[in-house]
Amino acid sequence: FEEQKQEALLSRPGEAGTAAPSFDPAALQARLESYRISRKVALHIVDTLGGRTGGSYQTATASDIGPGGKRVNTVVDRLITIARDTPQDGAFTLDHEVIHALREMGLLTNTEWAVLAAKAKRDPALMRSIRVRYPKMNAEGHSEEAVSDLFARWQRGDYKADGTMAR
Repeated sequence: FEEQKQEALLSRPGEAGTAAPSFDPAALQARLESYRISRKVALHIVDTLGGRTGGSYQTATASDIGPGGKRVNTVVDRLITIARDTPQDGAFTLDHEVIHALREMGLLTNTEWAVLAAKAKRDPALMRSIRVRYPKMNAEGHSEEAVSDLFARWQRGDYKADGTMAR
């Protein structure tokens, strides 16, 4: 029963004992700034993402000619979008999307990522929830979504890190 209860909370991250979803743009921007990536990642709050999950992280690239005449794609814009029509709290969604941004920007080492991913994969309820919410995603994508959820849960106070995770 306890595992089913935990799984239900994971499938609706904003409902784990929190109040109605919060989408205070100034508070969310301040939260993004606290991660010290706001100069590289913009925040955009929208009414809906058309039925998709509550947030997204996207990069825009520009194609240039690099050294030796080779075409090089460079990231010119990073954007976290949060939808108001999600059952999740805005802070939870932002925290989740921040992990995608940190990983894409290379701010997590391979060793750090391996520790985080291993911890997420050892949580059967979390992994089940991820597979249900993202059925077409591959195993690497599932791992990244699980780590993102773990971080958001930790920030919200629903998860206590221990051992290497606590560092």
